Amino acid sequence: MMLKTSFFIFARDDESKLIQDIVTNISTHLSQTPLEVAEHPVGIESRVAELKSMLNLESKDDVLMVGLWGQGGIGKTTLAKAINNDISRQFDGSSFLARVRENSEDCKGLVTLQGQLLNDILLPYEKIVVSDVDRGVKLIQDRLRNKRVIVIIDDVDDEKQLHALAGKAKWFGSGSRILVTTRDSHFLTPRLGWDHVSVYEVKVLDDGGKIQEIAIFTMWIGT
Repeated sequence: MMLKTSFFIFARDDESKLIQDIVTNISTHLSQTPLEVAEHPVGIESRVAELKSMLNLESKDDVLMVGLWGQGGIGKTTLAKAINNDISRQFDGSSFLARVRENSEDCKGLVTLQGQLLNDILLPYEKIVVSDVDRGVKLIQDRLRNKRVIVIIDDVDDEKQLHALAGKAKWFGSGSRILVTTRDSHFLTPRLGWDHVSVYEVKVLDDGGKIQEIAIFTMWIGT
């Protein structure tokens, strides 16, 4: 019996590219580990479907921000996690910045969040150390402007948080999507450097799991 064997000979440049592609694929999947979501949250499927429609994932030319607005404890964070788990593999990288209100009570907290945002997306290629907020803004612009990413900024209660983490659409690559959860919709206003911001108002569900009222609207912002 004869055994047939086959093998490939790579030039050094080809081998380096192959290794780089493998590392890229592995690191992308590692950065998109599913977030923990309540096992069977009522009405979550319909809300995810509505949000996906707003995100317009087929369009890869623009950078969109969508705000999830509603009272505390209504499920905004759960919804944001669910949408992240559903679509994050369509992007070059993802970052979920949890409890921003709690974690950014001083400038050091914002610096830590900026570092998390960068390292969630760029590791293992780069380990970013952020020294101050202004430096963090510059690093986000420089390192992420050519990457299609999904970033979720959870529980925003101060405009400076958005200015430090997602101040302008041009900080991110074409096709990126930024989700913001907040109890106060006025943070999603023309003061941000975005062409427009879509706002999804999360309302209370009734006992049957039906959404009593969902308001979806877009605030257009002049450039």
